[in-house]
Amino acid sequence: EPQARAPVSTMGGWVGKLRVARVFQETPKVKTFRLAPVEGVGALPFEFEPGQFLTLSVHSGGNQVKRSYSIASSPCCHGWCDLTVKHESGGIVSGYLHEQVKEGDLLDASGPYGRFTFRGVESDSVVFLGGGVGITPLMSSIRYLTDQSWNGRIDLVYACKDLESVIFRDELNQLARRHPNLHVSIVLSDESSAAWTGPRGFITAELLGQIPQIRSRRIHLCGPSVMMDAVRNELGKLGIDLASVHSELFLSPSRTVPPGLEVSAGDTATAVTCSFERSGKKAPLAAGQTVLEAAEEVGVPIEYACRQGYCGLCKIKLLSGEVTMDVDDGLTPLDRSSGVILACQAKASADISVDA
Repeated sequence: EPQARAPVSTMGGWVGKLRVARVFQETPKVKTFRLAPVEGVGALPFEFEPGQFLTLSVHSGGNQVKRSYSIASSPCCHGWCDLTVKHESGGIVSGYLHEQVKEGDLLDASGPYGRFTFRGVESDSVVFLGGGVGITPLMSSIRYLTDQSWNGRIDLVYACKDLESVIFRDELNQLARRHPNLHVSIVLSDESSAAWTGPRGFITAELLGQIPQIRSRRIHLCGPSVMMDAVRNELGKLGIDLASVHSELFLSPSRTVPPGLEVSAGDTATAVTCSFERSGKKAPLAAGQTVLEAAEEVGVPIEYACRQGYCGLCKIKLLSGEVTMDVDDGLTPLDRSSGVILACQAKASADISVDA
């Protein structure tokens, strides 16, 4: 039976600086930042599992801004880790990384976080479905599994716009040639070149149905929300239990109510109140706004990292009322039974109070 061994992850807890050892231009809009210890030698000050992410902090306009990026490298590389980052339009941190950061610079980081991991011990085969820069956590697993000469079957279906936007294309092809158990299929939605002989369009049920025994295999899905929703629909056509699909959503940073922007009169009518009992403050909670966003509006400090419901750093106790959360992966079963919520995900349609 396939075996693979990963280092034990501390699951967060580390906070410090890393030095940018190398910068690689992967595609016109994507760069990889190779991060190493500040001294430039020795092992990283943390261990991570394939599929986890780090959170970077930068100062912009007098405020600290945090964004999380998946580690794309293999945990077998103890002296450095790679963050592969797309330059998002209007992205504060991605813009800073792409436009200002150079080799030798120091970055503030914390982590690692995340449970979107696959080490080869969870199943004897795996199907990876990725879109765009969502390939990064999957690539970490692929690199790790091939580093270990894992003998389970690995299928990767990777959707991109065109050849120019395919990240790690040459490496994936090379790995597939060296490891016969790795099967790579790249799907391009808008490639006009006649030189491309691979699949065109999108990830469809017909394409997925060609993967051997996909209905009974472990599936990991990562990409933009529109892509993931579409792929889930196609998986459903094959009769696959969507609850069993392991996924991680890649979002461009956005806020329901930006800092310093007052809630409009129209929103006030439908807003509810979030009471921060420990701080003695209250804030309007507009429709679709999270508790974390409301806290930031009134200056209530709540620690956070990923803002996507995965790291669990923004856990707080719900004292009264009810909330909904799109993602609650950062909570343990004990957290859920104890009324603990994730501030970055919690939304409410009636008044609530929290311990913050």
